[in-house]
Parts: sequence; C-alpha cells; structure tokens
Amino acid sequence: AFTVDASALTDYKVGEYRDIIFSDYGDYTLSMKLEQSVAEGERGLLIYSSEMLPAELERERTYGISLVRHSYTGLRVPVSAIRYLDGYTGVYARFGNTVLFRVADVLGVVNGYAYVDENTEPIYELTEETDENGEPVRGAIRYGALGLYDQVIVSGTGMYHGLIID
Repeated sequence: AFTVDASALTDYKVGEYRDIIFSDYGDYTLSMKLEQSVAEGERGLLIYSSEMLPAELERERTYGISLVRHSYTGLRVPVSAIRYLDGYTGVYARFGNTVLFRVADVLGVVNGYAYVDENTEPIYELTEETDENGEPVRGAIRYGALGLYDQVIVSGTGMYHGLIID
C-alpha cells in the first residue's frame, strides 16, 4: 500500500498495473495491479496486489518500496542542450570540426534531463515533386535526428547549423 495526496488519486486507475521497486532487495521490480484507491481526508491510499512474490519477500512484513509513476525510454540529454531552430526542437552536436543541428522529440523532462525519442525522424527538404501515387517526394535531409553516440553540445552561444569550429 502507498499513501499519496488525495488530489493525486485521479492519476491512478483501479485495475492498472504499475512497476513497484523493492529497494531493500536490490531494486527488484514487480508489476503489480492497483486493487483499490481510498481517499482519507487530504491523504489517499493505494492498495496493490500481485499473484507472484519471491520467497525472500514473503518472510518480511515491511518493505522499502517505490512506485514508478512514469518511465521513459530514449536518449537522455541535459536540458541545457535543448535548442530550437526553424520551429524544430533539437540539440547542436559536433561532427569532426562541424556543428550540426539534430532534431529531437522530447518525451519528458526529469531532474534536469530531457528524455528524447530514440526513433525521432529527420527533417527533409521540401520538394514540389510527387511520385506515381501523388505523394510528395522527400528531398535531401535538412536536419538529421539525434543519435546515440552524437557529441551533444550542452552550452554555448552563437551556434548555428554548419558552423565550422577550430
């Protein structure tokens, strides 16, 4: 069971599964079902259950546990690195002696870091050509997408796409 502010009870739906982390047991994680939520004045109570519990946990009556409210999968970059160019969100990254803008779809921000979709699509140049189905033909890549091993620039001024640095 967890206690939360009563105003937060609407964030939790009965029947929904959440990851529960047992910090006293090496951060063992178990997906558990919310069985009941109860408002008690300004506090709320969340009661979770699971049909599976490791033997070492069965012997204990109390646990150090955490509830995972949100989880993100993606690339993590400092918020200070996020920039905006031509209406797109992204970062500047160094490639050799060249600075290039890389688009990045931000999924969420936690503790000073932006979590970026690792499958962000690059931005293509617009063309007036169409294929045999009447669909627009993609031009050259205008801004590539942020990649796992890109050298992200976290601070600085006067940067632009294509800047040559010494």
